[in-house]
Amino acid sequence: MDQEERIAMFLDYENLAISARETLGGHPFDLRPVTDALAERGRVVVRRAYADWSFFGEDRRMLTRAHVELIEIPQRMGASRKNAADIKMVVDALELAFERDYISTFVLGTGDSDFTRWWPSCASSTSG
Repeated sequence: MDQEERIAMFLDYENLAISARETLGGHPFDLRPVTDALAERGRVVVRRAYADWSFFGEDRRMLTRAHVELIEIPQRMGASRKNAADIKMVVDALELAFERDYISTFVLGTGDSDFTRWWPSCASSTSG
């Protein structure tokens, strides 16, 4: 008998929201396609989104209605916080991996290249 996948979803919301607005003509990030796709694969038991929420008032309400835990990553004046959400997201995922062995799948949703092995500078240097 197949056991249902238990999924933990972590979203770098600032990057996702900015990418959506830039590539979709100003439209906000839509969480529904993500949650629908994950629901087909199992049950999402952890939902977390990371951002400086002072910039995302309307989005915050949408995420709260979708039962997403909002993790505050404040931006400080003059301080570089470029990877703060990425770091916090990975630390939280690792912590859950050790603490909750019933979670079988981890989903990291980001809008940048920090978690991919694809680098645009390598696109033209393929070997046959």
